Amino acid sequence: MILITGATGMLGSHLAYHLLQTKEKIIAIKRPESNITNVLQTFNFYTAHPNKFFNRIEWRNADILDYESIDIALKNVSKIYHCAAIVSFNTQQKSNIIENNVQGTANLVNAALKNQIQKFCHVSSIAALGQEIGKPISEESQRNVTTKYSGYAISKYQSELEVWRASEEGLNTVIVNPSVILGAFPNWTTGSASLFYNVNKGLKFYTKGKTGYIDVHDVVDIMVKLMESNISSQKFILSAENLTYQEIINLIAEKLEVKSTKYLANKTMLNIAWRLEKAKSFITRTEPVITKDVTKSAISIDDYSNEKIKNTLNYNFTPINKTVEQIANIMSKSITNSLQPNSL
Repeated sequence: MILITGATGMLGSHLAYHLLQTKEKIIAIKRPESNITNVLQTFNFYTAHPNKFFNRIEWRNADILDYESIDIALKNVSKIYHCAAIVSFNTQQKSNIIENNVQGTANLVNAALKNQIQKFCHVSSIAALGQEIGKPISEESQRNVTTKYSGYAISKYQSELEVWRASEEGLNTVIVNPSVILGAFPNWTTGSASLFYNVNKGLKFYTKGKTGYIDVHDVVDIMVKLMESNISSQKFILSAENLTYQEIINLIAEKLEVKSTKYLANKTMLNIAWRLEKAKSFITRTEPVITKDVTKSAISIDDYSNEKIKNTLNYNFTPINKTVEQIANIMSKSITNSLQPNSL
């Protein structure tokens, strides 16, 4: 049986749907209070019979921060896809993000070793990678010890160290480092789906930053291929194309048939924005939308190499133009359906 952590998220729900196309037995762990309706609604984007697949998932209550619950949840499991993590750039939550993501991964690999799991796939991030000047970032790029990394970046790097440690202790592992994963999700205000939501609402500003993007279906397809292969103790950058923020925003606007962004938000404007947002969040006790780490990322210009995974699997990525078009179509349909009387 296959176990998925983070199945209620965008990547995890798409992975579950992909695996359920076969006769695989899927176990998904969740906290008792977790909302699993997003998984069913995600399936609904791709099939007229979402319950047919959703009802085949065995849900087990467990918390990756609670080793005993994880140990119990791994009963009869043969493979693990670890997608769960706090994804946040809230500087006020830095220590919590690091503790949750690192300790959760440590608990999971320790339990995997104890239960003699056949293979373990860890979903890391390009945030865990090193840096380069004048050439694309690769799996071999070294991290700069003087760089002030975000809590999220630190957590993903240290989580990888836990996986490498488990690998040395005998666990069969692979690590993937996806760039920005583009995919449809019922909660359009979270994650990369919020890009489509904000552009649709009339996003007016862009930044000079540049990063990599990849279709969620490519991510899960590669993960499954790696898990079914003899490849072990290796990591792979998963990124289809490198685009500027202006390019991706205008592409989304084109596919949604709304006005494109026109105004550049420069460094000064961004610095003012995150400080105002910090003051607002302090007063209102709400999560800040813009943080210092977010603005730093927004002006960072990074290219990512996908040569290793392309050469290893002879893989052809979905063009981002096609990905954005598909997501825009799903979003347009979901908004239309939400306005129907029988959906209220």
